[in-house]
Amino acid sequence: ILAYGYKKSVGDHYYLLEDKTNNFEIIGKDIFTSDGHPQFAPNQEYFITDTYPDRLRRQYLIRYNIKSKKRDDLVVIKSSFPYTGEVRCDLHPRWDRIGKSVAFDSSHTGKRSLCTIRLD
Repeated sequence: ILAYGYKKSVGDHYYLLEDKTNNFEIIGKDIFTSDGHPQFAPNQEYFITDTYPDRLRRQYLIRYNIKSKKRDDLVVIKSSFPYTGEVRCDLHPRWDRIGKSVAFDSSHTGKRSLCTIRLD
């Protein structure tokens, strides 16, 4: 189970939790600074996630390699003004069935859109 959360002893992080135990591993300790919408790739080697808009309205679509601990910022999008606060457009990234493409929501054109990016 991959989740972003807070543990009193270590703080806010992405955690890889082992089901039905108290075992956990911090993922991307000094790499991720905020929550997102993570999803594992079909091969479990990567996960993708997004960020909420920062103060400059930038949102990041991120791929993270679990083994190499490497973060790749795939896309940086500036969200549109009409889509702020409760009506913001989170990216909500999701893999295709074979792990070659990622679909995500975006408002960078001024309208809510479904976008895709092919990964090689």
